[in-house]
Amino acid sequence: MSHDDAKAAIASGSATIEGHEIDFKTQVLSKMVFSKEGSEWEAAVNGEGTIVVAIDTTKDEKLISAGQARR
Repeated sequence: MSHDDAKAAIASGSATIEGHEIDFKTQVLSKMVFSKEGSEWEAAVNGEGTIVVAIDTTKDEKLISAGQARR
């Protein structure tokens, strides 16, 4: 199953694989992950793997200025 096929099956709620009907709402728990590229990212996933939060921690001039103003 391709990634696009898997996404479509999850969105529709079910899929038939090798003649077996799979209900994604009751039989499958989808684990989400975040693959970062570079050291400027931080990510957190909840215990069930249903929520992923990714933050770009790159310091730009505006953030640096704001940080200095708060000292």
